[in-house]
Amino acid sequence: SSGINAEWPLRPGDLDGKTSEGIFEVALPLEEKDLVEALKDTVDFVEGGIVQLQCNKLEVITELWWTCNGKRMEAGKENVIIRNKKAYSQLILKPAKLSDKGTCTCHAKGHGSEESVDIQ
Repeated sequence: SSGINAEWPLRPGDLDGKTSEGIFEVALPLEEKDLVEALKDTVDFVEGGIVQLQCNKLEVITELWWTCNGKRMEAGKENVIIRNKKAYSQLILKPAKLSDKGTCTCHAKGHGSEESVDIQ
């Protein structure tokens, strides 16, 4: 547990001093734009809210997984929801915790190649 005490649910207008806000940024190496791309370059982060990250599949993907701050995300663990569709994969953090803030990476493996998309 992160040791953050907050009142739930947080209501708009009731957020003063109770939330931490930030932005996730997406970094993608130029040579790695073949397999996946991030839907959005930046994703707003509000503690206690929902953070939804998405990477779109551009090619046939044989394997796709997410890591946040170097840790592999597992669906159903704590606040993690992962939706893998034919055209995209979503990582949803509900509720988002302060400890989740940082860089999340969408990793994809295709035919003989591997790449990743960073979302901060």
